[in-house]
Amino acid sequence: MIDRPDLIAAGVVSDMAFDGSLTLATMWDRAKARNGGHRIYATRPDALRNEDGILTRMNGTTILGAGNNPVGGKDGRLQWREGDVPQRDWRHPEAVIVGEERHPQADKVPVLDRDDRRRLFYGHGSDGQSKRMHSYQADQADKRLQEMERQGRIVIEDCGHGGRRILELPKPFI
Repeated sequence: MIDRPDLIAAGVVSDMAFDGSLTLATMWDRAKARNGGHRIYATRPDALRNEDGILTRMNGTTILGAGNNPVGGKDGRLQWREGDVPQRDWRHPEAVIVGEERHPQADKVPVLDRDDRRRLFYGHGSDGQSKRMHSYQADQADKRLQEMERQGRIVIEDCGHGGRRILELPKPFI
């Protein structure tokens, strides 16, 4: 999914920023496809759980429901059926949200080296340029990513050996 206001704002900054925003959206869409069609954000709500990952209430009792929860309702909203199966999904209406946690599927988003990050913004057509130009473009790409992180649009994870994972932040509900 492309965020049009972010894309328009990036286009005002430069063609490079516009291209990078499109390429990031494409990269995240591919990761989404590897995750069963579910978007992968940098974080997700962290619910109160026991040591087995089962949702619990503040008093320590297990939250139970049907084994096929959640189910989609006719209105498109998730519904939760009663049952005797311990629940794990943080979206359960009885789940106690205690903060944020790193998304458990975040590793499905690829790690990008310096050249990969350059290509995010300048494309594969930049591969034929000089090493000096590669270095300049890679620096510009990293500066743009850092600016996007300062704006609260992405999270950059340092994966070691010059690799970075660029993760999308969920949009706040208004």
